[in-house]
Amino acid sequence: HVRRMGEEPTPPLHWRLERAEGFLLLNMCAAARAELEALPPDLRASVPARVAWLQVAMAEQDWAQAAALASRLRADEPLRPEFWIWEAYARRRHESVAAARAVLEQARQAFPRIGVLAYNLACYACVEGDLAQARPLLREAFQLAPHLAEDAGEDEDLRALWADLDGLTAS
Repeated sequence: HVRRMGEEPTPPLHWRLERAEGFLLLNMCAAARAELEALPPDLRASVPARVAWLQVAMAEQDWAQAAALASRLRADEPLRPEFWIWEAYARRRHESVAAARAVLEQARQAFPRIGVLAYNLACYACVEGDLAQARPLLREAFQLAPHLAEDAGEDEDLRALWADLDGLTAS
C-alpha cells in the first residue's frame, strides 16, 4: 500500500482488534463494530477478526449470528475447543439446550481431558432435570479442572445440585 500525501496509514489488524475489544469492554458495540467494518477485506477473513465479530455478536446477544460465526470457526479450526464451547453457548440461547448439548458431546469426544466440557454438559443435564447424568459429569469436571468447583455453588444451572457439591468435589 503506497501512502499518498495527507492519507492516514491503514492501521494493522491487531490495532483494530484491540480497539474493538476495548469498545466491547465498555459495552460500546457500535464502536466495536465500526472498527471491524473498517478492516480491509483481506483481513476480515482472518481468524482473529472472525473471533472479534463473534464477540460483538455475543455482546449484542445476536445468538443466531453468534452460532453461525462460531460454527464456521469450529469447522475451520476444529482443534480449538473454545470455538466448540462458544458455539454451544450461542446455540443454547438461539435454539435449545439440546442443540448446545449435541455440540458439546461431539467436543467431548475430541477433547476428553477438558473439564469445562463435562461441566457444561452437567449444567445442561441439570437444567433438563437429569440429575443422575449431571452428577458424574460434574464429578468428572471437578477432577479434570478443580477450579471449576469454586463457582459451581453460584451457577444457577446447577441449583438442583448445590446441596451435593461437597460430595462431588471430594470424590
